[in-house]
Amino acid sequence: MVDRLKKTERLIKIWVILHNNPQGYTVQEMADRFDVDIRTIYRDLKALDSELGIPVYDDDKRWKLNYEKMLPPLRFTIPEALNIFLAVRLMVGYDKRYDPNMDATFSKLGSILPKPLGEQVQKTVDWMHGF
Repeated sequence: MVDRLKKTERLIKIWVILHNNPQGYTVQEMADRFDVDIRTIYRDLKALDSELGIPVYDDDKRWKLNYEKMLPPLRFTIPEALNIFLAVRLMVGYDKRYDPNMDATFSKLGSILPKPLGEQVQKTVDWMHGF
């Protein structure tokens, strides 16, 4: 059995398996794969869509990514990703209001950066929740 995964890791892995399998997965298949209850998978699918902006849909009980609503993937170097983070962080600092899209952007960015940098991104997300 797959070890229980933290929610963030599981969300990323769900996105990856859906991305790599255009035929989709049933909720039960995902629950078995990640060793969680099907209710957890439903919550995760909702979080992917509403919190992270990764559009998913149910196609005859098989969950798939909606590629018509997604931009193609980009690959950034670590310095490029840091430049994006710093530019957006500066903008958030001036705006001083919570924006769920910024939260989703930082969550995605933080999940792919090396741990020390990802922790800094997470601190910004936590700071934004204080607005």
